[in-house]
Amino acid sequence: GRLKIAVTGAVFENPPYVDHIVAFAKAHPNVDLSVSFSDQKVELIGSAFDAAVRIGWLEDSRYKTRKLCDIGRALVASPDYLADKKLPKKVEDLELLDWIKLGQFPVTKQLINKSGEVPSIRAKVAIEVDSAASLRRMALSGMGVATIPHCLVAPDIMEGRLVELKPRWDLMAAGAHVVWPSNVSEGSLTMRFVNFL
Repeated sequence: GRLKIAVTGAVFENPPYVDHIVAFAKAHPNVDLSVSFSDQKVELIGSAFDAAVRIGWLEDSRYKTRKLCDIGRALVASPDYLADKKLPKKVEDLELLDWIKLGQFPVTKQLINKSGEVPSIRAKVAIEVDSAASLRRMALSGMGVATIPHCLVAPDIMEGRLVELKPRWDLMAAGAHVVWPSNVSEGSLTMRFVNFL
């Protein structure tokens, strides 16, 4: 049969995540598999998509979901952007910085400390983009502070192109979920994919 899935692009088109989709395709050679890698949210109901893999916090109760893993995020800015600014020492200092916002995520950011306290800050948005790849690009170019999946910026942090800001608080991890319409039957190709992941 045919299976069409939508996958958050910037993270899941990279190893090790894409390897699971490849493994499914190899294990099911007779499936006509179509994968859309995009950071744009696809509505499953009324579309040609059978399932989606998403990062973030799920809101739509018309879908069934299964959590796959947590995606760690880094709070980063370029050395150029930080050159004439005071590094944040407390969580409130983060509200004074310019933020690069990823379109589908809220302006409010939740952090957590070792005691389990979860304050939220309201980011002052300098620019909004629609993909994690462009979020990283804007951070590298000095547009401001961004929260980006750690796997996408780890080399940039290690090589000094980005600085990770940690004012005694960490970003809450974003869950990665597979999502499918609630009317999908247990023996379907969609559920075979969900169970495989």
